Amino acid sequence: MSVVAEYRSVEAELANLQAKLYQLGTDDRLQRELDLVKGFSELLEKYGFSLKEGLRIVHPDQPKEVEPKKTRKPRREVVYKNPHTLEELRVKGGNNAVLRGWRGQYGSDTVKGWIVN
Repeated sequence: MSVVAEYRSVEAELANLQAKLYQLGTDDRLQRELDLVKGFSELLEKYGFSLKEGLRIVHPDQPKEVEPKKTRKPRREVVYKNPHTLEELRVKGGNNAVLRGWRGQYGSDTVKGWIVN
């Protein structure tokens, strides 16, 4: 698309949006809603309530915010100490490359005996 064609397209969109904005601006319903919002905000400010508290007063039967679902507790850290190399390894799961290497080299039962804590 050429720059001139793009310019004319954007210009036409702008004209449509301006016409829609003018139409909304002259609508009585918009003015009533804006007055309501302004009055409600003034009342909240006058009595020292937040928006959330004000809405809870107006609609007390609305459900409160749902607490986020609890995530599972973090895994316990396990420390292994290789008696052959004196290397200490801290892992929170069994899917560690060094730990897998030790299990392959020395056997799983032997490596389980290396747990420090």
